[in-house]
Amino acid sequence: MKKEKFHFSEKLIDDLILKTERMIDEKSFNSVIDVLENEAGKFYFDSIALANFYRVLNSIFDVSTFLKEIVHYPHHAEIIMAIVSSSNYLTDIVVQNPEYLYQIFDDDYLRKIFSLDELENELKTTIDKFKNFDTKIRLIRQFKKRYILKIGLQDILQIYDLKTITHELSILAKTIISILFDLCYNEILTRYRIKNIKNKFSICALGKLGGDELNYSSDVDLIIFYDKNTSIKNCNKDYHEILTEAIQTFINVATQISSNGFIYRIDFRLRPDGKYSPLCKEMNDYIKYYETRGEDWEKQMLIKLSFISGDINLYNQFKSFVNSYVYHSIVSESIKEKIKKMKLNIEKNNLEDDVKTFEGGIRDIEFSVQALQLLNGNKISSLKNGNTLEVLDILLNNKLLTQNEYKNFKDAYIFYRKIEHFLQLMNDTQTHRLPEDFDTQMRLSKYLVLKNYDDFKEKIEYKRKIVRKIYNSILSSSNKENILEKIKFNNRSKAENNLSFLKTGIGIIGRKEFDSHTIASFEKIETQLYKYLQKSDNPDVVLENFTKVIRFSNYPSIWFNEFKNEIFFEQFLSICNFSQKAIDILITSITAGELLLSRKVFIKNYNDEIKILSIKELIFILSIQHALHLIDSVKFSDVLSDYLNYYIDKNFTLFFNNKNLFIAALGSFGAKTISFNSDIDLIVVADKIDDDYKTENEFQIFLQKLKDELKPFEIDFRLRPEGKKSQLVWDIENYQKYLNQRAKVWEFQSLCKLNFISGNKNLFNKFLNVIVTSLEKFSESEIKSEIKAMHFNLTKDNRERTIKNIFGGLNTIDFLFQFLILKEKKQKLFNGNYLQTIKNFAQRNKDVKTLLKNYKFLKEIEITYQNLFESNNSLIELSEQKQKRVSKYLQIENDKVFNEKIQQIINTNIEIYNKYFTS
Repeated sequence: MKKEKFHFSEKLIDDLILKTERMIDEKSFNSVIDVLENEAGKFYFDSIALANFYRVLNSIFDVSTFLKEIVHYPHHAEIIMAIVSSSNYLTDIVVQNPEYLYQIFDDDYLRKIFSLDELENELKTTIDKFKNFDTKIRLIRQFKKRYILKIGLQDILQIYDLKTITHELSILAKTIISILFDLCYNEILTRYRIKNIKNKFSICALGKLGGDELNYSSDVDLIIFYDKNTSIKNCNKDYHEILTEAIQTFINVATQISSNGFIYRIDFRLRPDGKYSPLCKEMNDYIKYYETRGEDWEKQMLIKLSFISGDINLYNQFKSFVNSYVYHSIVSESIKEKIKKMKLNIEKNNLEDDVKTFEGGIRDIEFSVQALQLLNGNKISSLKNGNTLEVLDILLNNKLLTQNEYKNFKDAYIFYRKIEHFLQLMNDTQTHRLPEDFDTQMRLSKYLVLKNYDDFKEKIEYKRKIVRKIYNSILSSSNKENILEKIKFNNRSKAENNLSFLKTGIGIIGRKEFDSHTIASFEKIETQLYKYLQKSDNPDVVLENFTKVIRFSNYPSIWFNEFKNEIFFEQFLSICNFSQKAIDILITSITAGELLLSRKVFIKNYNDEIKILSIKELIFILSIQHALHLIDSVKFSDVLSDYLNYYIDKNFTLFFNNKNLFIAALGSFGAKTISFNSDIDLIVVADKIDDDYKTENEFQIFLQKLKDELKPFEIDFRLRPEGKKSQLVWDIENYQKYLNQRAKVWEFQSLCKLNFISGNKNLFNKFLNVIVTSLEKFSESEIKSEIKAMHFNLTKDNRERTIKNIFGGLNTIDFLFQFLILKEKKQKLFNGNYLQTIKNFAQRNKDVKTLLKNYKFLKEIEITYQNLFESNNSLIELSEQKQKRVSKYLQIENDKVFNEKIQQIINTNIEIYNKYFTS
């Protein structure tokens, strides 16, 4: 026979001649070759295709008849060439089952689209003829392969469009899964001799199967739930155990690889709480999970929920919940931000050649569509649909996509999915990556009816760009997101974690704690939060403190709802910004939270209301009011001093009502310049002490009560005669002897701030006279000399330079004030109002007027430091960030101006001090 010029190998031609020798004449042989060559030309016919053709030919029993029929029925050759050129997987099916060829040669069979019911009836009829479980499984495998061959050919020959192909793949999978699971379920029931079981279950599809848009090699995403868990009669198991065993059997059978391959890759990881949770639960458990801890991505996932098998009524109950949960009326624009962030995370972890996940790929289209579904599904019922192509039509009809957006999305989606299908059909592998080898590139280009692979690359780049552009326009940054990007966080990663918690309740362990109503409540205040953070110099601190409050709260939704009041929310954020003291109290005290939420922290009539507060509650209120500029440091000290005065007076009267003694304040408490970290300096003086032991014991009990109830303030009697080693209570006669004989000038300095609290007022006035007369022993020069020496000792070599102890600071001013008082030696100057005495001096002394003004400013700084940073010391040297926070609070232009002002004040104080103490 004559060998014509042909694409096939010499060996194959020789083999054909050998097989057909004496069966067909040379003319018929050449006709066969012509038909094969003509049909091969429709596809990319390379060495792989040749090898596949040879394999198919060797699997056929009657080759000559097969070849003769090719001449009469050229579409047989077309089908063969389509299979061997386009799919090793379909070639394998034909080689193992050559009898399938005569089914697919039937054009009516090849083109027929079967319904779900028809497929189920056919498969059930087939397996019901057999009793053996393994035989039935083998038949199911064969059933799948036969229909994959049919559907794959419809795809390669482009008999039907993508939507039809994916629908057929989906109903095939649903048919097989339904029957296979029933088979496994009944196998377990039979094993345990269980009959007439009343429990109900439902198998649901998610992902591409749920949307009836399955790939050739997709995982099959499933969830299973049941109505209730009960104990099974005549079996030492409950229903949960029975159903779980059935699921495990089903997974093993479906995924087991045999000579006929596997049935499907089954995936239950999308169930609530993921792969570490039970394979099935009661439906109500699933509902409870989604209501309390469901993630945003799970709402996207549930869009594609659909029924496979089991109890349809149970499924409908769950579907009803899912519709209200996924398409909730309170879903906001922030869902776009969350979807976009999820997509960006996907892109970080995937390859640039992955058609599914790269920028402008399948996920861009799907996520855009799903965002529009979530936002509009509550208003447009038809959007509650899991099929992407169908939803694109609905979005267009409802003017949620423009005609141009719709066309570009649809064309790109079909183009990308056809790429996926062709690549997966080649070797039955789950791949989404563009091919690297030349032959596969050419084969794909031919399938897509493109000139060459360069044409393909040009087309895919164009589609990627246009898809990404539409994706960005749909998922464009909301106003919230734009503001968020402009916030200057020092630690953006930590800030994002804090925001994640505020939005959803997701903490360190990664579980979401907030329900949908709490999440929706936060979304209503989110924009205001971002705007505040944007204008704040300390957004990290504000956000961290806000997060702390919510984290330690039992009812975050209450806080979020209260913050819908914009004025109150602004005040709260300012508290987070300017009072670490208040925040630290707030997260450890339930009553503090109640005071803030009830707005009782904004009380104005202190005289009446503070009497019922604890010291901690008062400190909380004062810290807030100071942070919000509702009070200054003078008012702060007045209110706190009055409270302490009231409290000590009440308890002193209760303990010593019939005693002839008094208790008085010294130090900053006595001067009414008390701060957050001041000690409460006290002295007690009696007219006479009849029983030293009894008096001392009574007073120790009284002192312990003060210490317990006035925490965190320290109660201090170190300014009494002889200091901490002497008795607590002194009688006036011995006190006078001490002052006359042993007291130093510094002890008279401390008595300049003496202030009566409770007890015998006449005795107190007598004590004032004792002070003045005892002071006569010092000359003015002695007073000046000792004060100067004391001041030098206090200000020299201080490692921590504070507002108080630095030369030119508060102590310097105090020493100047005390010098002026002591040198006058007048009882009226010890009048129990230290600052008023200084004010009187200021009326006739410009230096004192300047010092008093500087004193108030430095005192304001001291209290600001303590409130702002929850700090014990008010350091002069602060970090740049802290300086900015202080200057912002004090409403000073910037930290540079703030530092200049402090230095100017200190220099002025030093200049005045030197004026009085160096002459």
